[in-house]
Amino acid sequence: MLSRWFPLWSKLKALKTHGRLMWHAFRHRETPLWIKGFMVAVVIYLLSPIDLVPDFLLWFGFTDDLIVVTLAMWILGKCIPDSVKLSAPGQSV
Repeated sequence: MLSRWFPLWSKLKALKTHGRLMWHAFRHRETPLWIKGFMVAVVIYLLSPIDLVPDFLLWFGFTDDLIVVTLAMWILGKCIPDSVKLSAPGQSV
């Protein structure tokens, strides 16, 4: 119901679901090492003070972080093996 009036609400719920899948994939032994390295690189980029656009530029600084996270989750969602996705609690391909 809320997603009808607040489209951002459905996006936040999807981010939570994808975040749980990423955490499960990171801990899963069948996930390739390069995917885990990519996940770590994204987290380091988010925590790093060096960005494409500095975070002190309030709106624009956080927009590049949001784009990086969204793009990384999309790419990782395509690359994570189906066996890992199916083993996640509450997930399906």
